Amino acid sequence: MFTIRKKVIVLYFSAFLALLAVMVAGSQVLYYFSVLPGRSVLAREFVPQYAASVYHIEENRNFHISGATAASTTQIAETAATRPATREVRQEFLDLREYFGNDDIVGHLRIVGTSIDYIVVQTTDNEFYLYHDIWGNASSAGWIFLDYLVDINEANHNMVIYGHNMARDIMFHSIRHYANYNFFREHPIIEFRTLYADYVWEIFAFYVAHIDFPYTHIDFINHVTWEHWLKTFAAASMHETDVAVSTSDRILTLSTCTNTHDDYRFVVQARLKYIRQ
Repeated sequence: MFTIRKKVIVLYFSAFLALLAVMVAGSQVLYYFSVLPGRSVLAREFVPQYAASVYHIEENRNFHISGATAASTTQIAETAATRPATREVRQEFLDLREYFGNDDIVGHLRIVGTSIDYIVVQTTDNEFYLYHDIWGNASSAGWIFLDYLVDINEANHNMVIYGHNMARDIMFHSIRHYANYNFFREHPIIEFRTLYADYVWEIFAFYVAHIDFPYTHIDFINHVTWEHWLKTFAAASMHETDVAVSTSDRILTLSTCTNTHDDYRFVVQARLKYIRQ
């Protein structure tokens, strides 16, 4: 009788240890499925950047991040000196606003060779276009939208654009393909045309981030902090690249859900290469 009881205790203890191991592994590693158009690759990818992102938050707690509209005195002075007093909205965007009956239209985003080719909107919050399309109709697919704190008249550190990771390769579904190095290498350029100018960006990072990771902050409190976080963003990338970033750069961030964990996002970041007025 004692032997049987002892075996039962050992069995329960072994099961508990196995369950604990699964829980720990599951909390640190995300896997997801990714099949590129025409290619069956990346059937499963492990993403250690989850742990790295949390580590960066703890390690860098003393590097204060500003409120989203704050900027250094130098940056404000430079922006005021170089920005035209008035800027006229280009006719093509006036026409688009009239066609869609939507004055929230602020630009057009495109990545050649992907399904990302969308008019971009912006309103007074980051909620409305999660659940409404460009016509203002309720929609689970939402629309592609610019963070409400970005001022396209200003030289913000970081322009952030959001979109859902939808099926059938619509909205920002294509972002997940950047997990594949060949895709990352073959699609390095993002075009973002705004009401006033055309911006061309070159990608320097793709990673998976926890929502607490400050990749969506618009402006950072000073150049020291900006440099620190630029290096952190670049270091988080799953792929190496020759594209270097510095405090003189502005960046563009694309963010979408992983569809596997509510608190994690796929992130693409690119530095401003040049502007066409």
